[in-house]
Amino acid sequence: APASQGYTWLFNGNAIPGEIAQSITAVASGSYAVVANFGTNCQLLSEAVNVISTGLDGPAGSDIKVHPVPANDRLLIDGLTEAQVRISIIDLSGRVVLDQDTKRMEGQVTLDIRDIANGNYVLRITTDQGVELMRRSVAVQR
Repeated sequence: APASQGYTWLFNGNAIPGEIAQSITAVASGSYAVVANFGTNCQLLSEAVNVISTGLDGPAGSDIKVHPVPANDRLLIDGLTEAQVRISIIDLSGRVVLDQDTKRMEGQVTLDIRDIANGNYVLRITTDQGVELMRRSVAVQR
């Protein structure tokens, strides 16, 4: 069979922005499916796979702590050993709602999340070289 010419990943029936690879890592609970494009007017939609996430943490032995969860107006991150990190908060449709380069202050970073709506999100922390230190679910609730 011929290889696909491209992929579009769906989360709860909506396209996930930027997800065009042959495979992805589910970052939130919901229904995932993929559309494979085989050329002129030929597309194949997969069956949906329902994913239930109970939280996503960083590598085994990670000492990074995130609190409080659910968060209100600020989110504290303790245990960072990197001098500078990029912190992203991503909504369940894949939209980045906060993307910030941060320097740690004695191992702790405080994020101002007052402008982020109530809901469930994915918190992603990477080094300035792009190495992922943590990916986990967080909630904002007021």
